Amino acid sequence: MDPVLTLAAGFAAGAVNTAVGSGSLVSFPLLMAGGLSPVHANIANTVGLVPGSLLGAYAYRAEVPRGGHRSFVPLAVAGGLAGACLLTRLPAAVFEAAVPVIVLVASVLVLTQRQVAGALDRALSPRSRRVGGRAGVLATSVYGGYFSAAQGVLFTAVLGLVDDAGAQATNARKNLLQALVNTAAASVFVVSAHVSWAPVALVAAGGLAGAPVGAAAGRRLSARALRTLVALVGLATVVRLVV
Repeated sequence: MDPVLTLAAGFAAGAVNTAVGSGSLVSFPLLMAGGLSPVHANIANTVGLVPGSLLGAYAYRAEVPRGGHRSFVPLAVAGGLAGACLLTRLPAAVFEAAVPVIVLVASVLVLTQRQVAGALDRALSPRSRRVGGRAGVLATSVYGGYFSAAQGVLFTAVLGLVDDAGAQATNARKNLLQALVNTAAASVFVVSAHVSWAPVALVAAGGLAGAPVGAAAGRRLSARALRTLVALVGLATVVRLVV
């Protein structure tokens, strides 16, 4: 495994995760190319991206709506723990078929977020939307603990349907939830799975350097540009997973 390439992949993943999500598209394939099995690459990737995820959430702390995220925090932690436990027990073939479909649907939801949210607003009561949003956050958290790639796209789609807090506020909440999921999943992997610590250290160092760069880039994007970029990253995820 080339340490320079792994460090660079960690940097890119940390920056992309903070700006839009799906930075694992960069680091996860490279860890596999370096000789790790898919499961061990996923574990190393998740553990390695924890420091960058936490720093990215901290960098976006001012944009998080006051009190608007508290009900999601326990769901993200519980889902991350559950997803990590599933990864250690289920075969990789289970998500290989489902993940591309899930990410594709999320990417479409991001692009059509305002239209879908408007339809939901007319069809559902505010309470029903809140309940659906919590269910979506929990499901995305389980997915993120199981396989971290594209969880940012899924969180962006779900949060955008819950309310219209604005692209930057949604991105801030996405970063917070993503950090919670990764940390919870990593705690399971450290305790109950084999962790390849050398690549973890390189991804972590790169991610810490990349997160502030991603935060600065994300703030410069307009709401429309941010949604478009998230959707494009999601579609790239689908292509990469299928190929």
